Amino acid sequence: MPNRRGPTLRSRSLGKQLRELRESANLTLQEVASYMQRDPSSISRMETGVHPARIPDVLAYVTLCGESRPDRREQLVQLAQDAWQTGLWDRYGEDDLKALMDLTWLEARASEIRAFEAIVLPGLLQSPAYAAAVIRASDATRQQADIDRWVNVRLRRQEILDEPRQPRLHAVLDESVLHRVVGGKHVMREQLLHLVETARRPNVTISVLPWGTGAHASPEGCFNVLFMDEPYTDVGYMETPTGPVFVERDEVEKLIDRHDRLSRAALGDEESIALTLQIAEEMDT
Repeated sequence: MPNRRGPTLRSRSLGKQLRELRESANLTLQEVASYMQRDPSSISRMETGVHPARIPDVLAYVTLCGESRPDRREQLVQLAQDAWQTGLWDRYGEDDLKALMDLTWLEARASEIRAFEAIVLPGLLQSPAYAAAVIRASDATRQQADIDRWVNVRLRRQEILDEPRQPRLHAVLDESVLHRVVGGKHVMREQLLHLVETARRPNVTISVLPWGTGAHASPEGCFNVLFMDEPYTDVGYMETPTGPVFVERDEVEKLIDRHDRLSRAALGDEESIALTLQIAEEMDT
């Protein structure tokens, strides 16, 4: 029997909206449980995201709570589908799966992604060889087949930049990221040229924060902000050695402010591309 994955961002988001729906209708957990012929504890687990609500549960909620707006009902049903979706991710390890699914789900629904990186390039901008080198370095015990699978996941994530509802991506990169030779000079030169090519897309902006800037607005490290359309809320995402951290509300506003200040301190679009090409040429020699 597979292990339970526990709450995800998707299941928590759905549960939060169901709870708000119930509270706006002035209903108790007991009243909802009686209507759905469930135990109140099972309704509570749905509202906290411990056990994602299924589509029949969602339809029962909206009927009992008197939600008649078709678009709102459709949004909640879609979120219930998302909460149970696995598909491609069934092949991957339990320890990594939850964070991977949450991040991929956010990226696929984001209208805009802002990132600051000072260690390695963001996953959405990595070439296959560069991605493989990063994954290999992060865990020396990984087998090649496992590395290949995770590289494939990273490349699949990048497909959102080509989709009809492609999000805007603005990455601020500390200049040190461009100089750090990952996978050897050949791999790094190929990665820098890939970065330049990606930066030419109309929905992608690459800004390089030059060494001469000195101290900057995010001395604590790297982060991402994902701007979400209704009914979702904006989310901040940070990777740590012990796992990912997702934040919402006031914490997201702080990250947005930091990204704005980093952007103002960074080089302009063409200057950033020119510097990247210069470093790529140096790799060639």
